[in-house]
Amino acid sequence: MTINKEIKLHHVNNLNKKIIPDLDKANLEYYVSKILSNLYNFSLSQNKFLKFFYKSRLHFITILEISIGELKSFEFLCEKIPNAIGKRTSIQTLLNEAVAQGVLLKYPCAKDNRIKLYKLSNDSKLAINDWAKKNYR
Repeated sequence: MTINKEIKLHHVNNLNKKIIPDLDKANLEYYVSKILSNLYNFSLSQNKFLKFFYKSRLHFITILEISIGELKSFEFLCEKIPNAIGKRTSIQTLLNEAVAQGVLLKYPCAKDNRIKLYKLSNDSKLAINDWAKKNYR
């Protein structure tokens, strides 16, 4: 599994190189200051989704993983997220916290009730769409 994670990370890094052109110093400073401004604004927001989303790298990555496609299981997230970012217990704690705060919704799997599936709540979907529009257009 480690090899798969390393291959995936390598693939993402190659995509970033193609998408993000080399920047001169002025442009780099502009983009860095824009990112910092957004991080400060979103981190200090009173919006419960944004506060949760920016709580840690693990929170950020987990929400992004769940936002892609349909329902995601705990096991899927544990396989996808490298241990250096979050171990099983941390991921489970995060999911429980997200459900309790209404950031995520939790459903039993139709095939096996022991498996729980997660998706963004409607408010969280709207919030992440707004976040993406503000930051990546």
